[in-house]
Amino acid sequence: MLYNGKHINEDIHVYAICKYIIYVPPILNGNEKIDICEIEIGGCTYGQYGDNCQLQCPKNCIGPCDLKTGNCLFGCVDGWLGNICDRACDEGKFGSQCLRDCSVNCLSSPCDHVTGQCKSGCLKGLEGFNCTD
Repeated sequence: MLYNGKHINEDIHVYAICKYIIYVPPILNGNEKIDICEIEIGGCTYGQYGDNCQLQCPKNCIGPCDLKTGNCLFGCVDGWLGNICDRACDEGKFGSQCLRDCSVNCLSSPCDHVTGQCKSGCLKGLEGFNCTD
């Protein structure tokens, strides 16, 4: 890479979302041709988004979020739903995409929306993580 008339032999790391750099190389030996190079740089440090990469991606995203909206690109961790993974599973559901049903053997209250563990114990005579033993 040529910068300010000198060769640069190192990587330059820039974190930005679609910012543009205009590079006009110096005119050498009376050459009247001017080449203009427009470079688009897209991206933020992992876990960040926004115009200046100043916002944090939602904590329940699997992987990175959209650089403009902050929406989770690859879904949510277990127990969470929504574009930004901010909604816990509905009562009686748990796990990946909230597709699993809580055990019918849980005592009174629903199970944990992430793990499926019965929160307030099991019906009489049953035990174990999901009250199936």
